[in-house]
Amino acid sequence: MKTDSLFDLVALNLLPGLGPISIRRALTHFGDAHRLAFGLPAQELRRMARLPAKHVDDFLEVHRTLQRRTEREMRLAERHGVRLVPFTAADYPAALVELPDAPVILYQRGEMPDGVL
Repeated sequence: MKTDSLFDLVALNLLPGLGPISIRRALTHFGDAHRLAFGLPAQELRRMARLPAKHVDDFLEVHRTLQRRTEREMRLAERHGVRLVPFTAADYPAALVELPDAPVILYQRGEMPDGVL
C-alpha cells in the first residue's frame, strides 16, 4: 500500500460510519486515501459504510464539509500538542499493527511507553 498523506487519513477517520476495518478495506479496494475521502461520490461512500437511512443526512453533511473539518482537526491537535500518528507511519506501535481493528490514526500526547514501539 502506498503511503497516504496524514491529511487524507485524518479526513477518512472523521467520516461517520467508517471504522478502522472498513477504512483499510476501502484503501485496499480504491487505492488511496485522498481518492477515497475526496474523490468518490458521497453516495458511494455512504453505501460502503452501510449507514442506516437515518444517518445519511449527517454523513452527507460531514462529507460536504470534510476539507474544513479536517483542517480544524489538525489545527486543534497542533494547538494542544497532540501528535497524529497514522497507521502507515514507521513509528506506529508494532503491537497495534497486528490488530485488524487498530486505529487508523493515533492521537498521541507525550511519549510512548517503552516496549510499545
